[in-house]
Amino acid sequence: MYEYVEGKIGGIAVFFNGALGGMVTPDVKDHSFEETKRIGVTTGKHVIRALNAGEEYRVERATAVRRIITFPLENEKFKRLRKANVLRRKIYNNKVLSEVCLIDLGRIQAVTIPGELLPKLGLRIKSMIKAKYRMLICLGNDELGYQLH
Repeated sequence: MYEYVEGKIGGIAVFFNGALGGMVTPDVKDHSFEETKRIGVTTGKHVIRALNAGEEYRVERATAVRRIITFPLENEKFKRLRKANVLRRKIYNNKVLSEVCLIDLGRIQAVTIPGELLPKLGLRIKSMIKAKYRMLICLGNDELGYQLH
């Protein structure tokens, strides 16, 4: 996808994961590099079509706000792996420390999520963003695994 988009229009293509916690597998012919390239080119064509149909927007201000947050640790396997020193993540009072960010570009806002949201939860969070164009960047800044509720 990157090669296709950059080859057609130049610049640097950037990809962010959205709410990806629900297993959504594309319809593939086989698991090969050729099939991966086909899917990348197909996706790249859709990207270019969306760019051509979009409106130009000049960002006049950009801000980012970062918040440290805690998540309750409910996963017993995570706790055992931490105790065995396989995972080195710190746990405080049965909570895991992480962070989220709000990137504000005026009519465009993005929120980073430290893990993989199920799409339904992603849509609920996205509905709370107040900008015209709203984005979730999952696996942003951290990876806490699947976040179900």
